[in-house]
Amino acid sequence: MEVPAEGVIMAEFEGLQQVRNKYRDRAREYAKVTLPYLLPETEQTDSNEFQNDYNTEGAKLVNALANRYTETLFPAGRSFVKLDLTEEQYSMQEQAGQSKADIMTTFARIERDFRVKFGEIQARATILDAMKHLIVTGNALLHLPQEGNLMNYAIDEYVVLRDLSGKVLKIITEDKKAVMSLPEDIRSAVIAGMDIDADADLTQINVSLFTYIRRDPDNPEQWLVDQAVESIPVGEQNIYNDQTLRWFPVIWNRTRREMYGRGLVEEHFGSFWTMSILSEALAVGAVTLADIKFLVRPGSMVDVARMNASASGTYHYGDPDDINAVTSDKNRDMMMIQDVIEAYKRHLGEVFMYLPSTMRDAERVTAEENRLRARELESGHGGVYSMLADGLQKPLAILIFNQMGISDLESSGVEIVISAGLNALSRGAENDKINHWMSDLSQTNNVPPDVRQRIKMSDFLQVTAAGRDVDFSKFIMNENEFQQAMAQAQQQQTQAIGQQELMKKADPEQLAGALQQ
Repeated sequence: MEVPAEGVIMAEFEGLQQVRNKYRDRAREYAKVTLPYLLPETEQTDSNEFQNDYNTEGAKLVNALANRYTETLFPAGRSFVKLDLTEEQYSMQEQAGQSKADIMTTFARIERDFRVKFGEIQARATILDAMKHLIVTGNALLHLPQEGNLMNYAIDEYVVLRDLSGKVLKIITEDKKAVMSLPEDIRSAVIAGMDIDADADLTQINVSLFTYIRRDPDNPEQWLVDQAVESIPVGEQNIYNDQTLRWFPVIWNRTRREMYGRGLVEEHFGSFWTMSILSEALAVGAVTLADIKFLVRPGSMVDVARMNASASGTYHYGDPDDINAVTSDKNRDMMMIQDVIEAYKRHLGEVFMYLPSTMRDAERVTAEENRLRARELESGHGGVYSMLADGLQKPLAILIFNQMGISDLESSGVEIVISAGLNALSRGAENDKINHWMSDLSQTNNVPPDVRQRIKMSDFLQVTAAGRDVDFSKFIMNENEFQQAMAQAQQQQTQAIGQQELMKKADPEQLAGALQQ
């Protein structure tokens, strides 16, 4: 395999930076009105970057949505993946002497070990951080090293190259490191290559470690990984395939021909910006109104200096009309600004699935109404759940299984089923459709009896179920099954009546003896 020459990796990174920086600069503006520390203006990690917006609604909404996505996609206490086989494969295993129960027991044990491994790599905290980056900037890069915890790269720490379909072709990450933190053999090569003075304080010199991940031009199913410190290649080349590659970029939303994703904040940046401006005006206005000033009539006998310095309850010469407070009739304007801000809060609350912002302000709001409202808001994010299932949950699950020593699961016929996120959302939507269909059927009670007798019940069930997209054949008996059930019930009723008649005709003494036996 061809190893990049000196300076090639750094040049590639600088070339791809030109496209990346356009997305990075826009993302910094989005971070300013939400969570500025996600993408600070300065590259210094110990900078004085802080929440400097006049409105903290953005920070609250992003944190709430990030936690909700993390909990939905990776629920605590259970695995977000399930292992399964097709019915045909189960039959083949049973013919080989292994029962379906044994296979499911083995799968359950593996899933428990998977859940333990998920906790060991501290994945939940890293995924929560990645979710914040996805919501605000639209991009995140996750890396699971061979040893260590899951890591997240922000958009200003890596570059990516895709084809028109979105398929990743190249990834280059940049890690800022102190020269002293490098391994000794690499450190010596870097010091010699960068011509660093022997008397220099190495603790104060930082360098960029580039990791160059690219598809093998001779084998597109294979990935080549090289590293360089500044322009100096270091280490050995590593080779991965699509299943074992330990870096995978995740996006919130992406359009064709774009290298990077776009976040939810970008789609509603106008609302955040307007709310920020209005909040500033409200804060400045409140401070101005709180600044109390008094006017004294020229020529008044009031000694202003003496009055200010006097104690409470003292007497002074003067006319009450000589002193008047400066007032500003701006209360109505302030209330108007507050109303507009509240309207934007409700709008953004719906977009970010923040239920308290969307609750109806009424005395009687039932828990069921709140649950339906939450389900309605969540269903609007179904497309994002689908993208994250393919771009986040599945790749992460495969990498964790590889670290557990379980590789090529799917090639061996085992299906990795994502059981959280989109799958759970789909099950909730299916239940809603069935509930709506049952509600439709209950309306037949309001139909006049002579009309209800003329309804072809089988056809009626099919038509109404089709309208609600419900496959009722899974839980409603067909005509033959219904007739058999009715015949069986009638037979049991006939037998019960016959036994009752025999009990009536039986001799009381014989009956008592039978009961004693």
